[in-house]
Amino acid sequence: MILDCNTLFGTWQKDIQDRSLEKLLHILRTNGIDRALTCSARGVWDSFAEGNEETLRVCAEHPELLPVATVRPGDWFQCREEIQSLRERGFRMVRFFPHTQGWQVTHLTFRRLLGDLAECGLPLLFDNGFENVPVIAPMVDTFRGTNVPLIFSAVSYWLAEFLAACELHPHTYTDTWQLFLLNEIEIIRDEVGIEHVLFGTRAPFDMPGPCLETIRHARLTEEEKGKVLGGNAAALLPSPPAPLPMGEGGKASGPASFPSLPLGEGPGVRVIDIHAHYGGWVGLPNPYTSIENLLDTCRRFNIEHCCLSSTSGIGYDPVEGNERVREVLDSVPPPALRADPSLKGGVRGAPQLHGYVVIHPGYPEQSLAQMKELLALPNFVGAKLHPKHCGYQADAPEARPLLEVLVELGKPVLVHTWFDEMCLAMGHAADLFPELTLIMGHMGGDDWETALAVAADRPNLYLELCSGLSPWGKLEKSVSIVGAERLLFGSDLTLLDPGYTLGLVTGAEIGEAEKRMILYGNAKRLFGF
Repeated sequence: MILDCNTLFGTWQKDIQDRSLEKLLHILRTNGIDRALTCSARGVWDSFAEGNEETLRVCAEHPELLPVATVRPGDWFQCREEIQSLRERGFRMVRFFPHTQGWQVTHLTFRRLLGDLAECGLPLLFDNGFENVPVIAPMVDTFRGTNVPLIFSAVSYWLAEFLAACELHPHTYTDTWQLFLLNEIEIIRDEVGIEHVLFGTRAPFDMPGPCLETIRHARLTEEEKGKVLGGNAAALLPSPPAPLPMGEGGKASGPASFPSLPLGEGPGVRVIDIHAHYGGWVGLPNPYTSIENLLDTCRRFNIEHCCLSSTSGIGYDPVEGNERVREVLDSVPPPALRADPSLKGGVRGAPQLHGYVVIHPGYPEQSLAQMKELLALPNFVGAKLHPKHCGYQADAPEARPLLEVLVELGKPVLVHTWFDEMCLAMGHAADLFPELTLIMGHMGGDDWETALAVAADRPNLYLELCSGLSPWGKLEKSVSIVGAERLLFGSDLTLLDPGYTLGLVTGAEIGEAEKRMILYGNAKRLFGF
C-alpha cells in the first residue's frame, strides 16, 4: 500500500490552478497511490471548523482518503474544543500552516493549545516549506519526552537541524515532499533510521513523480522502500487504515509497489545531465560528493554524459575551481576502460564527464584566459555563470566581452536563473547575442512562468529543469509554450538528487517521445555528444 501523508483539496488563495478534489483523486489514481491523508483548504483560508466538517464528509464518500484536521490559533474561539473532539470524530492527524497564515509556533495563541494537542495524541504535521527552521526547535523542545509524533515538511536545507531533532525527540519525522538533496533518504536512514521518512507529495499542488523516482532509485532494500511508501505513516495513525475493497481507490490494499512509469525503469531510458557540479556544498551534510560517488550516481540513473562545474569555483575562486575540474576530468579514464565488477564482462559504458568553465565578469582577464585555454580541450563544453554568487547578471556590460568569446568559440553558457530579475536579464542577453545559445539553469526557480514567457519567442534560449520545486502542470505548460525541443534535463548534482527532476519528466502528462527528447535527445543535439 502506498500511503500519501501530505495532500490537500479545495480553493487556494492567490492560486488559479485546479486544486479540486477531482484533481487530487486523478493524481492519486494515475500515480498508483492507494490511500492519502487529506485536508480541506477551506480550513486553511476560511472557517477551520467548516473545513474540518468538509474533510470528514469527503473522506466518508471516498474511502481511499483519510481525514486530517486543522485549526488556526489566531481565531481563538472553538480552537480548544475542536482539538479535544478530533480523535473521537475520526481524524487521523492535525496539520498546521503557520507560514501560509502568518503566525509562528512561538506565539502565545498557539502555545495555549499545546496541552490539548499533547492530550489528543494525534500526529502533528507542520506545513512550512523552506521556512521550517523556526518550527523544528521550539516544537521539539515542547514535545520532547512525550510520544507525540511531529512531522516537518521540506527539511532538506535544514537537514542537520532535522537529524538533531530526531536524536532529541525520537518521534520526529519528515515526508518526501521537497526531500531533494542527493541521497538524502539514505543519509536519514544511516543517521537516525528509515522509520523517520514518510511518503508525502503535497498533491494536487505538486507532482508525485519526483518523490516516487527518488525512492525508486535510492539504495534501499525493498522492505525499507515499503516502509517509506506507506508502512511508516500507517504506524503513526491512531488506527490502521481499513483495507479497501477491490475497485475502490484503484486496487486492493497490499504491499507497496511502484506505479508504472516506463521511462523510470531500468536501462530503457537514456539520460544526459547538463547541470551538475564537482565538490561539496558548504553548510549541507552530505558525504556523497567525491568523483567516485558522482560516477556511481550517474550509473544508477543511466546518465551517459554529465556536464560539471566546480562548486568552489562558483562560491569561492573561479580560477582554482576550474583547475580542479580540469584535474578531475583528466584523472577519470575514458568510459570504455572503466571497470564495473557488477557486470560479467567487467566493463560497461560508464558516464562520460564534461566540464564547464566558471566565468566571473568581475575578473575578466582571468576568465577570458581560462575560457580560451579550457574550451579548446575536448572535454570542456561551455561556460557557467552564477549571478547570485558573482553579482553580475547575464546582460551586465561586464559580462558581454565573455559572451562574445563564447559566440566566437561556438560554445553555450549555462546561467543560474532564479527569480524574475535573472530571467529578464537572460532575455536581454539573448537579444544582444542572437548567435549564442543560453541555457536558463533552474528555468527561473519560483518564477518559472516568467522564464517561459521570456524564452517563448527567443529560439536561442533553452530551459534546464532542475530544482526542488515540482508544481503540477509545470512541464506540460513548458512544452505547450516553448516546445519540448528547448527543454533540457539537469540534476544539480552534487546538491540535488537526480530522481527529483527525473520524476518531473517521467510523471508529466506529455508524450513518451517528448520525454525522451528532454532527457536525452535535445542535449545530444545541442552539445554534439
